[in-house]
Amino acid sequence: MSGSNEDRGRKSTLWSYVASDIVETALFTLRMGTILSTFTFVICSLGIYGHFMYTAYLNGMMSAVLTFTLRLYQRKKEQQVSLLSKEMYVMLATEDSAHYMLYTFFFYNQFPTSIYLLPPLLYAIIFTHKYTDGMKRYLPPTLQSLLQRLNERLRNGQRDVFRFIAYTEIFIFLVVLWNVIIGHMFFLAPLLYYFFLKSRYLSKRNHYIKICFSELRFAADQLSASPRCPSFISSLIAGLVSFISQLAPIQQIPQQA
Repeated sequence: MSGSNEDRGRKSTLWSYVASDIVETALFTLRMGTILSTFTFVICSLGIYGHFMYTAYLNGMMSAVLTFTLRLYQRKKEQQVSLLSKEMYVMLATEDSAHYMLYTFFFYNQFPTSIYLLPPLLYAIIFTHKYTDGMKRYLPPTLQSLLQRLNERLRNGQRDVFRFIAYTEIFIFLVVLWNVIIGHMFFLAPLLYYFFLKSRYLSKRNHYIKICFSELRFAADQLSASPRCPSFISSLIAGLVSFISQLAPIQQIPQQA
């Protein structure tokens, strides 16, 4: 009898936690939708219930669109920014949630490709642990310990995941180019995706893509300088590095008073 009372008490406190912050609960629900839809898409792409593949892709992108839109709304409220102000334009250019809101809109109606879902999936996995950290104390002990271990792994591996996302963002550009060549995307798609990469490079809160570009440039310079590298390949690498460097956005250094 006492066990059933304890279960009822735990359920009521869990419901109180869920109802205490509707926006965070909605974000958690949408992120779980992204995770489940992405895994469904992967399973369907293996030939299991293949007719659901496109639906799973659309569901994954739609839940991601709603997640990043709601997160942008949160950031707007936190910074008390007016909708039609100059500050709102700056926020759209520099906020990660704004970048990915546009990213998911862009890829929503494109040919379903698993790599397009990868960055929204990884962001959804990373940011669910903040919500489950608060939730776990209302769950049975076995689930508490399981969530504790999962959340610790997510926190410890967060930097590596962010770096992996940044590399994925860069290499998606090559996938976009290939899809244009084979006719799966329209010819202006690489230009639009370049603007996304440019925005990621200017992000105030996420510097991983700058680190990844620097690492790739260092690796390319090392390869071209190697005595074993043929001269024409070395010249080709140098030309590509120079061209990509010219495309990098110029960041303004704030003047000191």
